[in-house]
Amino acid sequence: MNIWFTALMFVISAFALGFAGIYAVKCLIRVAQALKLGTFIVAFLLGAVATSLPELFISIHASLLGRSAIVFGNLIGSTILDLTLVAGITIIFARGIKVKQKTIRQDALWMFGFVLLSIVLFAIDKSIDRIDAVVLLCTLAIYIRYLAKHRKEFKYVLEDKVKAKQLAISSSGLVFFAFMLYYAARFTVYYAGELALSLGFSEILIALFFVSFGTSLPELVFELRSIAIKTKDIALGDMMGSVIANMVLIMAISALIRPIRIIDGVSFIALFFCVLTTYMFVTFLFSAQKLDVMEGIALIMLYLLFIMLEFYLGGMMV
Repeated sequence: MNIWFTALMFVISAFALGFAGIYAVKCLIRVAQALKLGTFIVAFLLGAVATSLPELFISIHASLLGRSAIVFGNLIGSTILDLTLVAGITIIFARGIKVKQKTIRQDALWMFGFVLLSIVLFAIDKSIDRIDAVVLLCTLAIYIRYLAKHRKEFKYVLEDKVKAKQLAISSSGLVFFAFMLYYAARFTVYYAGELALSLGFSEILIALFFVSFGTSLPELVFELRSIAIKTKDIALGDMMGSVIANMVLIMAISALIRPIRIIDGVSFIALFFCVLTTYMFVTFLFSAQKLDVMEGIALIMLYLLFIMLEFYLGGMMV
């Protein structure tokens, strides 16, 4: 297969994945409004599930095909990208984000704990198996119970009521974009493998940078939109919720289908940067109770360093 055709189809598939994810989130918001779901449920759906739909579809499809390298690369790569490039762009666009609420800092600590737990489980036997998946889901259940108990005061500003006709349109749109996500994920996984073979790179490397970019587009769009309508706390919540979804919920679902294994130096560098980026993000968030523009730039520079190290130290590993 021609390498240029393969690269073009991969790019089209990845962007289709991001596009479908963005509009699936919009449809889900409209459905939630129409059904008058509680603010906690809406916030959890948006922060922890909706914007991570592309990662979910990619990971499930790759797991069913036994392509654990793509599952690993996608989830770890998306986590790093969310807390560096996406976070940095959001902070710069917002000209700094003040962190006044104690609950945001608490969520940051939960997020850091979840990332460390996943990395430790990987470190024990270089894999996340079904037992590890159960451990992750149990800790997630504890977190959800904590949120439900302590976040009743959380407010998410919904728009005007949605009429029955709009509900039908939004529901149909959600189904359509879910199918689009499925097929986009299918083609992205296929062409990621073909591209890896053509370029001589490992599948993990392709997933870490290229697949994760497509799956992280909904997070970037949602966070920039949140900044535009002056709901910066929602943007931070979505960032951290997406990381928790990637490292716990989607990781566990994928591992229940098929264990996720790490196999080479690319994986270990990625795990190290996953912890490092999470630590830096949390440190910046706690410092002076504000994420300023210079810290946003530092996060973007960290992502560029990650790219250089991965390609320099492990780029040619297959």
